Amino acid sequence: MAPTPTDVPRYPHGVPAWMDLLTAAPGPAAEFYGHLFGWRFRELDDAPGPYRVASLPDGDVAGIGALAIGNPGWTMYVRVDELDATERRVLDAGGLVREPSHEAFDGGRRTRFEDPAGAVFGAWQGGRHDGADVVNVANSWNFNELHTPDPEAAAEFYGNVFGWETTEVGPDLLMVRRPGYSDVLEQRNPGTLARHAEAGAPPSFSDAVGWIVATAEGTPRWNVTFAVADPDGVAARARELGGSVAAEPFDVDDSRVAELVDPQGFPFTVSRYGPT
Repeated sequence: MAPTPTDVPRYPHGVPAWMDLLTAAPGPAAEFYGHLFGWRFRELDDAPGPYRVASLPDGDVAGIGALAIGNPGWTMYVRVDELDATERRVLDAGGLVREPSHEAFDGGRRTRFEDPAGAVFGAWQGGRHDGADVVNVANSWNFNELHTPDPEAAAEFYGNVFGWETTEVGPDLLMVRRPGYSDVLEQRNPGTLARHAEAGAPPSFSDAVGWIVATAEGTPRWNVTFAVADPDGVAARARELGGSVAAEPFDVDDSRVAELVDPQGFPFTVSRYGPT
């Protein structure tokens, strides 16, 4: 019998599954993003410190938690089958462990790492929590970009850790692919591959799990992009709420994009794909 969509894991090994913002001031952060995106929050009881789960009407979208020391900011967590094995691969490939593994989310385990260039990322071995319920719709997580001075070295590192592959799709831009992810998308939502092809997506786009961007400025980091219906309106609202606009809304290919900074100094991006 063929598997039904609900039988297929939403986030197989090697696919980003969760995002959270860790900060010394989680309360004000939750207030900012709650007003900006319409998120509602609930406290997570089994977290090692104060942790709020943000949600939209159809489910969870991200988390905001407390971090006393270490690397604050938005963190991407990649779903893995075995967290201990992932930690060994990170260390063997020249990365560092930035946060000891700990239990959270109903029996799952997670930790945060640093790649050889200094970009922070996380890994998540799921329990009953599968990851973000709502993605790629207005006010939810859309995708992540790694900004780094050496994309080839980054591609080798993450390939060794997660089995990712990369494809050059433009100057200083690599598409990161988790081979076989397109099969999962198609099983969960039949017709996905046809829709991507009709939209003119590049080859293997349906396996994409992120992007690597060559940059000579700033600290290497994983940047988070949220989908929004009105990037111009969200940028204006961010200013009203005490944030700032690092790059005014602009058009790139078929998207409208704005680069923002929250009141605590953490950068993020908002984007709308398609015509107004």
